[in-house]
Amino acid sequence: MLHKIFPVLVTATVVGVVLPAFSQVDASPSPIIVAQSRRTLEIYRDAFLSYNNRDYQQANALVNQVIIEDDRFGPAYYLRGLLRNRDGRQEAAIEDFTNAIALIPDNANQARQAYPSATYDVLKQVRDESYYNRGLAYYELGNVQQAINDLVQYTRRLPDSSEGFYRLGFFQVQHNQSTAGLENLRRATELNPNHFSAVAQYGISRSVLLGDYAAGIETAAKVLTLEEPDNAEDYWNLGQAYQTLGNLRQAEQAYTQAINLAEASGNFNYVRPYIGRAVVRYLLQDISGSAVDIDAIGERNRLNDLWPVVAFSDIAYDFGNVPYARDLFANGFSQFPNNAILHLSRGILNLQLEAIDAAKADFDRAISLDQGFVSAYYWRSFVQPDPQSAISDLNRALTINPNYVDALVQRAGWLSELGDNERSRADYERAGRLLDAASANEGAAAIVEAYREEVLGYLWRNEGNYENAKTNFNSARQRYTQMGNQVAVKRMTLASLETELLYEAGFTSFPQQGVLRRPGGRALAEANGTLVCQNYATSGQQPNNRLCEARTYTGRRNETVTFRVISNDFDTYLYVLAPDGRVLEENDDIDLSQNNLNSEVTIRLPQDGQYTLIISTYDATGEGRFSLGTRQE
Repeated sequence: MLHKIFPVLVTATVVGVVLPAFSQVDASPSPIIVAQSRRTLEIYRDAFLSYNNRDYQQANALVNQVIIEDDRFGPAYYLRGLLRNRDGRQEAAIEDFTNAIALIPDNANQARQAYPSATYDVLKQVRDESYYNRGLAYYELGNVQQAINDLVQYTRRLPDSSEGFYRLGFFQVQHNQSTAGLENLRRATELNPNHFSAVAQYGISRSVLLGDYAAGIETAAKVLTLEEPDNAEDYWNLGQAYQTLGNLRQAEQAYTQAINLAEASGNFNYVRPYIGRAVVRYLLQDISGSAVDIDAIGERNRLNDLWPVVAFSDIAYDFGNVPYARDLFANGFSQFPNNAILHLSRGILNLQLEAIDAAKADFDRAISLDQGFVSAYYWRSFVQPDPQSAISDLNRALTINPNYVDALVQRAGWLSELGDNERSRADYERAGRLLDAASANEGAAAIVEAYREEVLGYLWRNEGNYENAKTNFNSARQRYTQMGNQVAVKRMTLASLETELLYEAGFTSFPQQGVLRRPGGRALAEANGTLVCQNYATSGQQPNNRLCEARTYTGRRNETVTFRVISNDFDTYLYVLAPDGRVLEENDDIDLSQNNLNSEVTIRLPQDGQYTLIISTYDATGEGRFSLGTRQE
């Protein structure tokens, strides 16, 4: 968010920092540079007033004239840097801010000699603000480390600036410096407890990086008690607060207000509220509205930025468009080659795709880049080869953040499996107390209770109490329905269906899940005498052909195994292929007379090897989520 100038007599405040409108005083030549002429000062004053009146075209013409007449006049470079930054010309803005820093001496006596018509305090503030705004320009270009360097310099010069510590912390938490970033965000809230964006980002960052769900809820509730925001960035943070509390419609309104304010001020490149609104609309299943926002980000050439990649790769996976998700990550890594958040997000995608080795490599890399990134330890626990290794990762996460509810629940499950029921129960009880504390925050009860019901459902299911599990999943589904979160509603519907049709029927504890959707899905095709799932572009199939996805099973000769595919979205069809590609068995419906349109094959395997399971739709209209369960007979 660029600084904005407001008139204050002969000076102008730039979000609390003064930009000089120099008085017209003739001065003797300076030993450093020649003093500014009366004409130069008059033109500069007019440029300053034009900027202040939002006549940016006139301001740009005048400030260029100042620099032509006196190319050593540092404040003019600062003003032109603001104009260029505002117009999206960050590289040129960086050059101007660098010139301003070089041309305004840091030494008070030298500054007074160079600019006898201005006070040193004013000159110092212009120089300081050049570091700040150059940092913003570097950030917009994706050079986050240089942005951090400038904000470090800025906060050293202005140690009481809550805005400076907010920006510094915000940049650091995105660039492998979670511990320092969280501390600087905390410092910003300490300096100004009513700094809207700092308060919001401190809680959100604790939730994302440390898994501190309760802190995220508490902060979101606190944000709603602050004075109503008056700028685009604060409205973006308000949207995040509403989203954290599950108030999706209000979040959508806040993001829309952020977009309107940004564009009214001429800042058409501020894409963060578009990201937030696209995600919220997706959760509300307003797919066309979400697509409009994603297109708006693409039109601004910002889809390769960190947060669009993280947010939209998840949406792409949910729509079965894995190639697009992978393209997003490839483009994101080209801009941020060593970013812990990107590695974590791609690791989660690989985990969903059952690419365990690739997922672990990403989680390992995220941890090596940022050892304070607690969420990476949590997610790595899912791909560890044994319970002890998983518990070790969860212990590490809980050492850094003892309030990590998900990690407590996950560790409790592993401890229960190992027979350590006392410690398992202690973890469950602590997680419950943390959720109780979170739900006590005003406006938080609905989302916390929905989350609690969902967690309880998984716990009961792990313990084999399937009736209780279904009760909790259905309760969570009702609560998410009231909030309008249709994605969570579908998740709970599938969880309940899995419990009934897979777990209760004795299938493996962790069903494989997948998505069949257009565009980006795969088509059922024949190649070399066998069935395959191929991209439409390479299979010669048309988009109206049956969607499919292939999974593998490593079996032994004479082993009897049952495969079952279930879906609440479409009529399933299952093929089982031998290691040589022959179709051994296929099934459409388990029991058409009972309207059970799921698919099941029980087969005695003829040989050792890797068998292929092709999950498909019955016809060309089907698409949606499915689960695949396996049971050895």
